[in-house]
Amino acid sequence: MLPDYSILPTLFGKMYFLVVAAVLAMVAAAPQNGDQLDHQARPYYRPLATLRNHRQDLGDGNFNYEFLTENGINVGARGTPGYRGQSNINGFYSYPLSDGSYAEVRYVADELGYRADSRLIPSHRYRFDRRLNPFRLAEAQRRLRGFRPVY
Repeated sequence: MLPDYSILPTLFGKMYFLVVAAVLAMVAAAPQNGDQLDHQARPYYRPLATLRNHRQDLGDGNFNYEFLTENGINVGARGTPGYRGQSNINGFYSYPLSDGSYAEVRYVADELGYRADSRLIPSHRYRFDRRLNPFRLAEAQRRLRGFRPVY
């Protein structure tokens, strides 16, 4: 008995199609920015000057640092040794928002986990703040326009 070689042309035809499809996929996935390197295609951002850079590490789990940049980013933390061998950290960071105000977050990281506190983080403490409640804001805007919802 001789093997059936009639299947070979269709098999090679399928393989040829797969090779051509793979080459086309590689060509389509090639970078489109010519001979420019990736860092040259990105916009240039100048480095920010650091106005304050205070660091202190005693090596026993006690540390303290504070950084301030020229655009208003402020970061600080103080660490003390915890009873499980970790460092307990009390810290904060703040950065300017687009409306000119500053976002400030204060946090604690210790044996109980990470806990952050800020007016930008929804919590029960700021539940009654009218500026942060979007439903009250929408209701006030409807009243100013004279629109009354039908219940």
